[in-house]
Amino acid sequence: MAFAGRLKCDGTILADLLRQQVICEIMSRGQEYVLGEAGMRKSQPNKKAPRGSRGKRPDILGARTTSKGLGAGERFYALGGFTGRMESLQEGTAAGAPKVPDAEDIARMAGALSTAAREDPGAFGVLSERPSEGDLRELLSDTFTALRQQGPKAPLSAPQRSALEAIIRLRGRPALLVRDDTFVVPEGAWEMLAPFRPDMSTVLKSVCRIEIAEGYPELPYAGTGFVIGKNLVMTNAHVAEVFAAKAAGGWRIKPSMKIMIDFKEEFGSAARAEFPIVEIVGIHKTLDLALLKANPRGTPGHAFPKPLSVQKDSGFVAAGNNVYTAGYPASDSSRNDPTQMHRIYGGIYEKKRLSPGRIMAASVANKDLSHDCSTLGGNSGSCVADLATHTVVGLHHGGRYREANHAVLLPTLVNDPMLAAVNFR
Repeated sequence: MAFAGRLKCDGTILADLLRQQVICEIMSRGQEYVLGEAGMRKSQPNKKAPRGSRGKRPDILGARTTSKGLGAGERFYALGGFTGRMESLQEGTAAGAPKVPDAEDIARMAGALSTAAREDPGAFGVLSERPSEGDLRELLSDTFTALRQQGPKAPLSAPQRSALEAIIRLRGRPALLVRDDTFVVPEGAWEMLAPFRPDMSTVLKSVCRIEIAEGYPELPYAGTGFVIGKNLVMTNAHVAEVFAAKAAGGWRIKPSMKIMIDFKEEFGSAARAEFPIVEIVGIHKTLDLALLKANPRGTPGHAFPKPLSVQKDSGFVAAGNNVYTAGYPASDSSRNDPTQMHRIYGGIYEKKRLSPGRIMAASVANKDLSHDCSTLGGNSGSCVADLATHTVVGLHHGGRYREANHAVLLPTLVNDPMLAAVNFR
């Protein structure tokens, strides 16, 4: 629900992290490096795992490494030119690292920062007064030279610290607006999404907004859902409970309410793909999960979307895996920093968005998956999909600002009777 992640947005914390680790964060495309007490070195790639192999994920980033012999070191992955893992950083030094940003890296960063400073004056502190791309190239070059030569204790000026912090803000955890079941691939960090966009668009088609058509005018929608079986939509129990009433042997929709789902509700578009919810199939006894049945006859010209596939192998889900959520975030300033929320969402809420991120942890025992994708209250009921296979691995249900978002770890429910009609594979 709340925007969360291990990447702190406080300027002081960011500056401190970057002073320690920025050289390790900015690396060549598609490589994996190991950071330890001796600095950073390139890892040795292993053979690529076959797609869909049980207990292993396809290697979508190129080089891989084993954790054997890493000790207290940390592995960092480069995604799209000059980004990598900033979360859960361990102590270390970037001094003497064999790979530092080259002129092309710096030019790309300077261009992105210059554009951002012009489009959102004041968002990047000192940088808002220095939008010149040439000035930024010089500033970044001097900054990285100082870090390379003097290590994490290098004294940095206010503009240098502001530039480094702005790089992180630009490439952290975006929430991309969806239009016509697709999205514009952002420049920089998340350019790596480009080859996955067709499959991600297929997932987006099956994500819906659960709307209160009648009976609760002050609440236009209750949350997010996604198609998980034939005419079957999964969402959170706390979403379904908004319109559910106890009935003999189960649940029913409150007589005063009419519930619809809409697979559109995209920014800048009046298109609708609405279908009525006719039944509450079930609300899980212990987990924040509910199943709804829809009438497949809805808005003329729109077929009911196909079910998404759910990952059935819990061993496939692990910390560090690339994932994304899709849903309808609502303004949630009572639980989130309004400034940071505006920076990510730009004042546009209640519309379909896609948010990339990573799994932070997965617990089979607790049936829990934590992730750092950007989400807000309306994201309750969003799917968490694996980027490599586009199978659903989690049902997002909540989070805590600056800590973690949580989802039900769906592979652990493969034998749950309530989910017998779900499309596990």
